[in-house]
Amino acid sequence: MILYLLDFDDTLANTSFPSGSKEAIFAIAKTPQEGRQLYDQTKEENQGMFMFSQYIQKLGLSPFEAEKKLKPLLQDNLFTDSLDFLHKIKSQENSLAVIVSYGEPYWQNLKIKLCGADKLVDHIVITDEKHKKNDIQAMIDKYQPKKTIYIDDSVHVSGEDFDHPVEIHHMDRTKTKKGNDTIHSLK
Repeated sequence: MILYLLDFDDTLANTSFPSGSKEAIFAIAKTPQEGRQLYDQTKEENQGMFMFSQYIQKLGLSPFEAEKKLKPLLQDNLFTDSLDFLHKIKSQENSLAVIVSYGEPYWQNLKIKLCGADKLVDHIVITDEKHKKNDIQAMIDKYQPKKTIYIDDSVHVSGEDFDHPVEIHHMDRTKTKKGNDTIHSLK
């Protein structure tokens, strides 16, 4: 079996400012300036991690109201070639696609759900470890794949970090980091 471990933010979906989910977060506030201020405040209060549940509480929105406002803003956030790539994985025999994403579970799961990526993968892992090393190893241990492919825009591990060979691909989807810029460049 081939195990595909896929980052979500800026790898499968455009979540960078100004055209991604951050812009959508700001848009559900009364003004974009208020949204930016509350976003920054929430990150500051949580050692740099954005906490969506706190953010919508500060806005006075229920989770249902926030999701309703975000749906039209995030439903098309997957990169076009990500859709093709995920469909290709799903059509392959003995392949498993797992999103491994860093962040607040509520917010990460909501973004993944609103763009439909949850229906295109076999499993979703949300972690509070930026490097994702332990979660990657746990997936390898669980599935015992013949081959493991890890794709991320911000790689914090190397193949030597695991007790099983891992093919690592660094994607630069937003052209702000070094790496390949299309998922189709992977064979």
